[in-house]
Amino acid sequence: MKFYYLPLFFLAIVLLSACNNNAHLTDDAIFNKDVSVHPVIATVNGEDIDRAFFQKNLLNARQNALAQGSDPFNVTVNADIRTEVLDQMVNNVLLAQAAESDDITVEDTVIDEQVEALIAQYETKEALEKQLQINGSSFEELQEDLRRTHTVELFLEHYFEEVGIVVSEVEMQTVYNEAAAEQEVPTFDEVKAQIEQQLLQQKQHTAVTSLLEVLRAKAEINKF
Repeated sequence: MKFYYLPLFFLAIVLLSACNNNAHLTDDAIFNKDVSVHPVIATVNGEDIDRAFFQKNLLNARQNALAQGSDPFNVTVNADIRTEVLDQMVNNVLLAQAAESDDITVEDTVIDEQVEALIAQYETKEALEKQLQINGSSFEELQEDLRRTHTVELFLEHYFEEVGIVVSEVEMQTVYNEAAAEQEVPTFDEVKAQIEQQLLQQKQHTAVTSLLEVLRAKAEINKF
């Protein structure tokens, strides 16, 4: 099972990653470790996190670091990237497990639409399956990944409603006034929706961070 909760656009990045020539980004002990001998990088409440999929996520993270001007082979940067990637994957599994324990279900039509959108990117189902195979995955695993991703999204929507995440007019006006005091800005009405979305995302991030702290405290996590 290779699911880890990520925004859906990440799936496209994963599918395309094998097409990039990044041998210099994989020339170290992390990638030289035989995944057939050491297939698991961590377990979360007994659920395995595949080392091969961790390596793919790590490669993408190194690519991003390199694109932003960082040196992914700097000892400190490398350690930070590895820790961040694995921690995120653990968090993803914890959220997926929490969603499944709440018996949240996703309609088949939602998954079918997403699959059709991905097929359209590759023009044919066969081309998509070939790319999945290159990445060590399958069409069935893709469908499972999509289902669990959408399940987590629904779970978080319900969680945000449960904890009562709202953005007040006062909060938006405060943010606007602070910005207006430092620079020239459009009218409040022109940027109100943008401010609201920004504050909403900040509150959601804080809520998820708090939830993960609780889930981690109760979880049995082992890293290898």
